[in-house]
Amino acid sequence: MDFWYNFFLFAFLIVILVLVILIYVNVNSQEDQMEDQVEDVLDAVEVIAATSPR
Repeated sequence: MDFWYNFFLFAFLIVILVLVILIYVNVNSQEDQMEDQVEDVLDAVEVIAATSPR
């Protein structure tokens, strides 16, 4: 009984740890995508400003 209780408690903690890591990685990659999109927009604005007649 005691062994199984500890076993399931340990497995439960590992599952939670993995979920937290996956969520953390997912949030970080979304922030990187947003930064890339912002940089693309700024580059496009610079190109439009440079090519538009004054």
